[in-house]
Amino acid sequence: MTNLKLLGIALIQYAQEYDETYPPMQNLEVFRKAILPYVKDDKLFSQPKNQKPYLINPELSGKSFIKIKNPTTFVALYEAEVGSDGKRAVAFADGHVKRVRPIEWTKIKKDSRIK
Repeated sequence: MTNLKLLGIALIQYAQEYDETYPPMQNLEVFRKAILPYVKDDKLFSQPKNQKPYLINPELSGKSFIKIKNPTTFVALYEAEVGSDGKRAVAFADGHVKRVRPIEWTKIKKDSRIK
């Protein structure tokens, strides 16, 4: 979860520097290019245990922070698969990170407009 926490912090730092607007997030490479100056370590964009890249929510791309109704529950980045504990790590639009159970993920995913 450390990598996601650092990416969540970088997401907020970017938004603070760009008039409360999220970085471009059409795909991981575009997001990586925008955020890399804030994290300075390309390895943070992948999960340490399996090297799989984190997935991003393109719904945030270029949006104003104030247009997100509830940034504490709107997904920014997430693990593609559940971990050995049966949960998935998720970074939210407000920068915080938590592990969620599959039943929570179903609702969060729908509310965050992730396809």
